[in-house]
Amino acid sequence: MKSKWIVLSSLLVVLVVLASAARSHTPAHTRDDEAGVRQAIQHYFDGHATGDSVVMRRAFHPDARVMFIRNGTFTTRTLPEFLAGFTGEPAADEDRRLRTITMHKSFHAAPKAVAAAAS
Repeated sequence: MKSKWIVLSSLLVVLVVLASAARSHTPAHTRDDEAGVRQAIQHYFDGHATGDSVVMRRAFHPDARVMFIRNGTFTTRTLPEFLAGFTGEPAADEDRRLRTITMHKSFHAAPKAVAAAAS
């Protein structure tokens, strides 16, 4: 009877340690996903900073459609149409632009934000 409690106690300790370790480490796929998102955003920032369409292209899937509001009008362009607007020169106000990347790891928040925006 005593050995049964020792085994169960040991098993409980092992489970607690494993659960704690699992929570303390970010899974590799999550780190890879985050690195990929950061890299795509950096390409986007660098493309704008340099006016280089080759750099900007790296930020997008080849079949991407770019949607934005310009002068109060909703606009959509294919990726080639969007990239054609890059001259290879930075914008005149480039030295005054600030860019930051903030990532939140709460994936369940996105559907709520979309639902709230739709209502």
